[in-house]
Amino acid sequence: MDPLFVLQKIFREVFDEDDMVVTPQTSRDDVEGWDSVAQVKLVLTVETEFNLQFNEDEVSSMRTVGDFIKAIQFYKGNG
Repeated sequence: MDPLFVLQKIFREVFDEDDMVVTPQTSRDDVEGWDSVAQVKLVLTVETEFNLQFNEDEVSSMRTVGDFIKAIQFYKGNG
């Protein structure tokens, strides 16, 4: 399962934008509404979707889609 493809779906759901396109470089500055509440929703949805759990330091350092991808790959043994 391609993490970017799944993250695309998650971002569309969390931000309620069916045509949102994300890349690994997409950051908080690029997405309107990516605040602390949205961060919690993103993290919880990613953890559920990929069956993993991030630690507090990881969550606070995730500022781009690429950061999510790296963390997912680490936990899934691909990074």
